Amino acid sequence: MLLVRSPFAQDVVTVEPGDDLQAAVDRVAAGGELRLGAGQYRIAEPTRITTPGITLKALPPASARLVASNDFSGGPLVHVSVPNVTISGITFDGQFIRNVRGVRGVRNKDNPEDGAIGLVVENCELTRLTRHAVDIDGHRSIVRGTRIHKILWNEHGERRDAHGVVTTFAKGLRIENVDISQCSGDAFQAERGSWDDLRITDSHLWDSPLEEDMAGFSKGTYVSENAIDTKHRYSDRGHIAIVNCRIHGFRSKLINNTSALNLKENVDAVIDSCDVYNSQIGFRLRGRGKGMSMFPLLMNCVVRNNGIAFRLENKLRKFRMFHCTMFQNRSALAWGPSRKTWSRSYYDWDPSQWSNVNNLWIGVRKLPEIASSSRLGAVNNVRLTREAVADDLSPRHGGSAVETPPVVESWYEPTGRVLKDKAGRKRKKPSTVGAYEAVN
Repeated sequence: MLLVRSPFAQDVVTVEPGDDLQAAVDRVAAGGELRLGAGQYRIAEPTRITTPGITLKALPPASARLVASNDFSGGPLVHVSVPNVTISGITFDGQFIRNVRGVRGVRNKDNPEDGAIGLVVENCELTRLTRHAVDIDGHRSIVRGTRIHKILWNEHGERRDAHGVVTTFAKGLRIENVDISQCSGDAFQAERGSWDDLRITDSHLWDSPLEEDMAGFSKGTYVSENAIDTKHRYSDRGHIAIVNCRIHGFRSKLINNTSALNLKENVDAVIDSCDVYNSQIGFRLRGRGKGMSMFPLLMNCVVRNNGIAFRLENKLRKFRMFHCTMFQNRSALAWGPSRKTWSRSYYDWDPSQWSNVNNLWIGVRKLPEIASSSRLGAVNNVRLTREAVADDLSPRHGGSAVETPPVVESWYEPTGRVLKDKAGRKRKKPSTVGAYEAVN
């Protein structure tokens, strides 16, 4: 890309509330910085960033607020169509304005191959938006240190999907240390496209009852659909890793089968060291859909206090679970529809590539099928009483374990070995069953 520097461009531009924000953005030179002073910036139409490499930064951090005006034209408050833009420390407030296009926070959907790559959204807050908060397709982009909450779309009295973060084509997207809650769609959705190599780490994805009536929803409503929803429409596979996240509270009555994780279609998903709890369904794992297969790998996770821990659907193949701990789930397992009929049995499935090894079930009367049936790949899964584990659910005494079989090898962890427990401690040999090593 040939960059032509305007003779009027500046490396650093400062703007204050009441100034023309778009004009200020347009004055920043490539690689320069726009500093937003403290206060509210009323936005009547999307602010478009067309100069590559610039930074929009609130000074001091979190002091500048972009607020959709009552006559906002719709779309994103900020639209990015060039590479390597950083947005830092800014609050985006859509005021729940609802028009034909809704109000988004940040969007970059142009030319993901060579256009708006490398977008960074960091230390921001996005709230009261009526479409997706961050709609991102640029490759090698990052969302980090950001809070996203109360993203609500209600149309004619019906819940519609407004997601916290959504992508269709991004490759190499990193979502780090984010807090996403109360979205009327999913906290994160990987849409039906050609996305790949997505990672969500060290994050908190959750839903809770609305504190008051807002945006067409009543006080006390759980509005969210899922924490994470995957789709993929192309022949190549999408890969996603969800690591060290807290995921809870997905129990909305506005849809059927609300799930913490709703994983499906042509996707390889790794869920590592996550705490999944207090949802209608912990893991909804949907094997075949749209002519494609989803392959899940769970390791070092705690799955607790859910209505159903695992709902396995559509002839799920290659289900692998290692060193996980299950506690106080109302039901351990539900079998999902097969050939448009409800199948409560796995006998018409092909679980030859299943592997369920070294998992711990606390306080259950007996081990469920996936933990006890050798046909389902079960080896050395253990049942303990509540008294036999500490408050952090680690066993009070060591126990035997078996080597994790080669089937665990994945794109995410080339060694294919669960070498550390959920607390990050190196596992002993032989390892203790469950997500945590035994208490010394």
